[in-house]
Parts: sequence; C-alpha cells; structure tokens
Amino acid sequence: GRCLLMLEGHQASVSACTWSPDARRLLSGSNDKSLRVWDAESGRCLLTLEGHRAKVYACGWSPDGRRLLSGSGDKSLRLWDAENGRCLRTLEGHQAKVYACAWSPDGQRLLSGSNDNSLRVWDAENGHCLRTLEGHQDRVTACAWSLDGRRLLSGSRDNSLRVWDTESGRCLLVATLVGPGESATFDGDQQRVLWASAKAWRHLGWRVHDPAAGRLRILPAEFFGPLPTD
Repeated sequence: GRCLLMLEGHQASVSACTWSPDARRLLSGSNDKSLRVWDAESGRCLLTLEGHRAKVYACGWSPDGRRLLSGSGDKSLRLWDAENGRCLRTLEGHQAKVYACAWSPDGQRLLSGSNDNSLRVWDAENGHCLRTLEGHQDRVTACAWSLDGRRLLSGSRDNSLRVWDTESGRCLLVATLVGPGESATFDGDQQRVLWASAKAWRHLGWRVHDPAAGRLRILPAEFFGPLPTD
C-alpha cells in the first residue's frame, strides 16, 4: 500500500486516468481541459495535450499504444498521437458532455457515452459515426467492449446496465441496479459484469445465451456492499 509516486502538474481535479498497454506510461485527463502523458517509472510528465474547450471526463490508450482517445464536456472526442501529442482528429456528434469512451480490442472502432443519454460507435480511422445506440433514460457514465468485440456494455444514471450487439446495435440485455454507477466493464471470462459507484460495487453474473428465451439472461448478484476502505 505504499505510495510509489505522486504525479503533479494538472491545474484542476483529475477526472480520468489509465495505463498504457505496455505499462510504461500513464495518461490522465483533468478539469483543467488538458491531458497529460507520464513516465510510469520516474513520474515525469512527457506530454501535455491541449485542445478541448471544457473538462476532460474520459481517456484511453489504443491497444497498440500509438494513439490516445479523450472525451470532454465540450461534447467532442479527440484522437491524439501518443508520441508527439498532436491531435489527429476531432469526433463530433454528441449533443451533450461525453462522459465515457473506449477502444475496440482491434483498435479499429471507438465507443463513447454521453450526457445526451446515448452511445456512439465510431470508425477510429476516419472519425465517422457508425451507429448511435439509444435506450438509456439518463446520462451514460460508463462503456466498454467485450474482448471479442462482439458486444458493448454501458452503464447509466438511470440505474441500469445494458449489453448491446456491436454489429446491429440491438440491446440484448437490460439489468436494473440499485443505484447509479460510474464504472462498468466485462470480467475476464466475459461471463460477468463488474459495476462500481461511489458508494458500492456489484459483481453480476450472466449467461451468454438462454436458448429458451432466445436472449441473454441476467443471474443474481454474487455480492453487493460498500467499497473497501483499505
């Protein structure tokens, strides 16, 4: 539990952070509208990425570590070169703040979630919006891809999780939760979903396919309770 490094440089709260695929660098996004790339060993700031016109709420590395993705309160996403910090492309289409973003496992597509209650799937090369996913009744605060890229996961302030088919955009599953959360991801075996909020966490099990119902089926929560404090 010892603190190894303290990375300082942002001028406002840090709202997002993530590791590079090779674990040699870190990426952070801040309310100061910037992102920073850090050396994970020395803690030195390698790059400062500026261009967003509002708070940065989400960020991520491409699977090959060559590009960065960010989502902001200015309603846009930006793609960046991870080596020189140059903005490669601005993705626009959401009608409100972008709270979540994620790369597909093959690095060819992007996923974003917004305060406009929708998700969007984007082409990572040309920035075109490929699909808009609608169904949530409140802001989308979390999103993720399955490891095989065939399914999408979203979490919302409407107290629900949704699983979507990537190709058709069809909603496969809606799981109602006890409260809103801020983070959602698939478990390693892709049979469970991990969901976390500021006050609690939940581990949900679900079957890939229910032949009788012809759709995904949610299983009971394995555990639910306060977040660990130590």
